[in-house]
Amino acid sequence: MSTPSVAVAEDTRELTLGQAVNEALAEELRRDPAVFVIGEDVAEAGTPFKVLSGLVEEFGPERIVDSPISEAGIAGIRTTLGATRRSAAQHSQSLHAWFAHVPGLKVVLPSTPADAKGLLKAAIRDDNPVVFFEDKMMFQVKGPVPAGDHVVPLGVADVKRTGRDLTIVATSSMVHVALDAAGTLAGQGVEAEVVDPRTLRPLDADSLVASAKKTGRVLVLDEGYESYGATAELASRIAADAFYDLDAPVRRLGAMDVPIPFSPPLEDLTVPTPAAVVAEARKLMGIDERSA
Repeated sequence: MSTPSVAVAEDTRELTLGQAVNEALAEELRRDPAVFVIGEDVAEAGTPFKVLSGLVEEFGPERIVDSPISEAGIAGIRTTLGATRRSAAQHSQSLHAWFAHVPGLKVVLPSTPADAKGLLKAAIRDDNPVVFFEDKMMFQVKGPVPAGDHVVPLGVADVKRTGRDLTIVATSSMVHVALDAAGTLAGQGVEAEVVDPRTLRPLDADSLVASAKKTGRVLVLDEGYESYGATAELASRIAADAFYDLDAPVRRLGAMDVPIPFSPPLEDLTVPTPAAVVAEARKLMGIDERSA
């Protein structure tokens, strides 16, 4: 899995998403002595995903602090989401919609290493509480990341691929699923625009609506549960504000409404795939599946 191609500046390097998160934290810790990290397995206890490697060595255990293994007793800015890691129901949830439902919380969902660095730096500097979701399956995804003080404002969506025939609004890892599907659709004569909200709160609804008005058809894609989830809110906002410009009802794809199973074949059926996105897009376009 790789990130979309972007213009690469001279001071841009190729990093994984995990390395981008590490770099953002290190830069903010150096910038502001009031910044610290506390959580399970973040310091001397070891870092299971290796995302925080080296931080305790540079900043010491006074600023990189291991908490007790007690999820009920700690809270922080960063957490993970994502299935298909064969970790069963207790470690495969995508529960960002829970937090987006709370007024006052900001909810961030980066899909690329550059966004991960820029959005995390913006979240640390924000005076409001921010919940920052990193898809654990994307820590090794590589992409260009600007060096230095790269900050991405919260509440600004990003068009990851331009298109004219339909809009796919996708979050977190589903951005890559959408881009994969868009490549397949392009071979079938359908140009899909892929829009990444990047933050659920604040939501850049104007950019989503603008794309919907441009293409006339919208598919909303999210790894969280489809019922009462992020897809419902995004689809509702788009349908309300772009109603007279739409050529078809907004469609959506989310995770199956079941606990994520441990069985690999069953787990692979629970979250949207590029093939499922292509099938939904073809329905939106009114293309007979037999002609594929």
